[in-house]
Amino acid sequence: RPRVEDTEDDSSKHQLACWVLRETRFVGSVDEASKRLPWAATRQRLASSFVDPALGEEVAVYCTQQLVALAEAPDGVVDLLDDMRSWLRPEKNEDDEEPMEREHFLAPDSLFGVFVRRSLLDATETHFDGVARTYDRVCEYVRRYQENDDSGAFYASLLTRRDLDLFLERRILAAASVCGSVTLEETELECSKIEALEPDLPRSSYLRFVASLYGREYLGALDHLHRYFDYAGSRGGPVSPNDEKGARGVVQYAALNLACLHARFGHARLASCALDEAVRVAQQRHDHACVTFALGWLRYV
Repeated sequence: RPRVEDTEDDSSKHQLACWVLRETRFVGSVDEASKRLPWAATRQRLASSFVDPALGEEVAVYCTQQLVALAEAPDGVVDLLDDMRSWLRPEKNEDDEEPMEREHFLAPDSLFGVFVRRSLLDATETHFDGVARTYDRVCEYVRRYQENDDSGAFYASLLTRRDLDLFLERRILAAASVCGSVTLEETELECSKIEALEPDLPRSSYLRFVASLYGREYLGALDHLHRYFDYAGSRGGPVSPNDEKGARGVVQYAALNLACLHARFGHARLASCALDEAVRVAQQRHDHACVTFALGWLRYV
């Protein structure tokens, strides 16, 4: 195993941690992820992340050997998942007389801890079937690396529902912050590729709504807005940003978004009616945040 340290003279452990951080925080489109996910591309990024090229190549070779070993038998994947569980800091037991040494554990709520927990959840979903599916994917992943095959839809299929949801969220924020940053054609193409992998993602409807809103497509924007809020209560659907129990529900935010739509197209009377509805429902549910948003929009109506 390569010797990776973090001392005054050797910061290789820090360099490796930075690489892991960049990899776990990457959020990209289906096409971008498909280019990054093959092991040949990942191995190259890993090797180049070290200041010392020789150490980087040594780490890359070691990781490649470990990856290939996982495909030899299902026990290798099971052992890896068990090791990943052992990385997480155990819960404190009040009956323990002496506290367990914790400096080498990952905090479950840290960035790396959350990533490990989500990876375990995705890999072990439905228990045996989930582990078997993970092993099959590992075997196919290794086979493609050994045959130098970086094409096909296999790598896109490795993206989880959360990966796609995060990409949609970032695209929505980018489209809403800069008018015209995404076109209707680009949005439709991206959403079609995502829905081919996960057909039931509510945020794809909201991204289409934002793109139609700035693309001056009134009927399209109205239709996609209705579709998005039809998902209320489902996984990935709209939720209230107000955590107070009495403020739950999204009807007030549906009305607020409708008001924004009408205001954008110059329908002042319809926008005013939607804002009145948003304020009324928000007050009934003690959602002061929504009331504040609605009052802010009054200046534009």
